[in-house]
Amino acid sequence: VYRVNAAYHYNNNNNNNNENTGTHVGNPIPTQWIVKLPRQDLHLEWMFQSEKVFYETISPFLQKMQDDMPFTVPRLLVATDTCLILEGIQDMTCYDLVAGTPPEKLPLVTACLASLHAHSWQSDFFRSHTQDLVGPPGIGQRLHPLQKEYLFQQQWREALINTQIQDPHIQEFMINLCTKMERRRLRDIHALVHEDRCACVHGDFHIANFLFPHESPTTTTNTQPVLVDWATFGYGNPMTDLAFFAILNDCVA
Repeated sequence: VYRVNAAYHYNNNNNNNNENTGTHVGNPIPTQWIVKLPRQDLHLEWMFQSEKVFYETISPFLQKMQDDMPFTVPRLLVATDTCLILEGIQDMTCYDLVAGTPPEKLPLVTACLASLHAHSWQSDFFRSHTQDLVGPPGIGQRLHPLQKEYLFQQQWREALINTQIQDPHIQEFMINLCTKMERRRLRDIHALVHEDRCACVHGDFHIANFLFPHESPTTTTNTQPVLVDWATFGYGNPMTDLAFFAILNDCVA
């Protein structure tokens, strides 16, 4: 991801042109861009295809409902299968993923998630525009259910150790639960979860994907946070967003 500052120079004598500001005959042209390019060693072109679908079809729909939603999304400038250029955003505050969600931001962040799910609940519009996406939304969507089943059986013990759960009762509960799940056909559970496709799912919902405007008494611009990184979005079970957010915040707390 790159930040790009663009300076425009117009080769004519129109007095309405203002060099370097991105203003041309009264029309604002963004001078700051956010440019996303895929790392060739990771083969993530499919993510760019998903995000292209989001910004070209879903984003305009969400922007029309901006007054009814507690967050907004970046404005698309250019989208291809291997490149994404968004309008840059100034004077924003970011939070580190490892540190988790600050307690004072938790009500707003969860309200943003609830609003996304509520406005797209059982929506024919969302269903019709996400039917061509690869697999269910979320991190790991490209993995086959059998792969997920195998990985769970091999890694759940190490994962519980890494969470460093302090409460012995919660730790015992998690060990018993994972032991029971290890003996089941998790591929069937996976199918039951993702057959319930009801709402637009972000797929990678956490505090580091939010940009918060600087708070100032003199601020007159939009004060809504900006939700970014829609590379794993889709139409699916909204509980996957909630579970991902809750587990991740508990692990990093």
